[in-house]
Amino acid sequence: MSSSTNKRARRALLTTAVAGLVGMAGMAGPAWAAGATTVTVDETSIGSSWTLTTVNSGGGAFVAGPRTAPTGSGSFEFTIPDNGKVTLSTRTVAGLPLRAVDAVGYATYRAGTSTMPGNAAPALNMEVCAGGLSPSGCSGYTTLVWEPVYAYGTTANGNNPIVNDTWQTWDALGRTSTSYTGGWWSTRLIPGVPTAGSSFVSLAEIQWANPNAAILSFGVNVGKGPSGTFRGNADALTLSLKGRTTVYDFEHAIILTGKDECKDGGWMTSTSPSFRNQGDCVSSFASAGRTRPTG
Repeated sequence: MSSSTNKRARRALLTTAVAGLVGMAGMAGPAWAAGATTVTVDETSIGSSWTLTTVNSGGGAFVAGPRTAPTGSGSFEFTIPDNGKVTLSTRTVAGLPLRAVDAVGYATYRAGTSTMPGNAAPALNMEVCAGGLSPSGCSGYTTLVWEPVYAYGTTANGNNPIVNDTWQTWDALGRTSTSYTGGWWSTRLIPGVPTAGSSFVSLAEIQWANPNAAILSFGVNVGKGPSGTFRGNADALTLSLKGRTTVYDFEHAIILTGKDECKDGGWMTSTSPSFRNQGDCVSSFASAGRTRPTG
C-alpha cells in the first residue's frame, strides 16, 4: 500500500472516529468469560465493519478450523511469505477511551511448517491517539502492539511460550514474564513507553500515562520483522470496556448461490444469511428472480 493510500485511509479513519466520539459500547472480562457478546466476523464483514490489509503478497482468509477452533468452527488464517504482512482490523471501536479497557485477549495457532523464529505468532494491534481525539484531529498517533513472547516468555522456556500446531489463549493484560513487563510496545514514542519499538510495558502503564488516549482500531496482525515464512491463525479476539465484553468470532462464510442449493439440507449450511427452513431459502432466491451473488 502506498504512502498516499495510507494517508487517505488514516484520514478516513479519523473522520469516522471523530463522528463517533460520543458513546461507548463497552464490554467485561476476557474472551473466555461467560456473558460476553459474540460478534461473527467473516468474508462479508470485509469492506464494511472490518478491513483486511496485505503487504508483499501476504495472504489472509477465513477458514474452517484448524483442529477445534476456540469459538465456532473457524478462524482467520495468515499465510505470510518472507517480508510479508497481513492485518485484520475493525474501526467499530473508533473513539472509545483507552482508559476504559479492562480486558483484552485472543487465541493463536502457529503451524509447525512456519520458518519464522519459533516465538513468532499473530499479534494484537490497537491504533490509538495517545494525546486524545477531537474534531481537530488525532494527537499522538501510534499503534500499540502486544505479542505473547513479551508477556509470557520466561528464562525457563527460552523466552518462547509458543507451542506449534496448538491453539493457545492469551490474556493480554497478564504480566507473568520474568523477562519482560507486560508485552505491549508502541510503534512511536509516547508517554509511558520509553523507547519506540523496544520498550515492553503493561497496558495499565500506557493507560495511566495517557489518560486522554482514544482507540482508532483494533485487530490482529502478522507483520514484517523476523525473516522466514509464517502460517497460522487467530480467533476469539476480545475487547472489554467497563465490564462488558465483546468476542469477535472469525468464521468462514458459506453463501449459497442458487435455489437448488437449498435442497437436501443445503439451507442449513448457509451462514450468510441464515435461513429458517428450506422454503425460506428457496423463496429468498425466487422473490429476487435471480441467482444470489457470492460476495
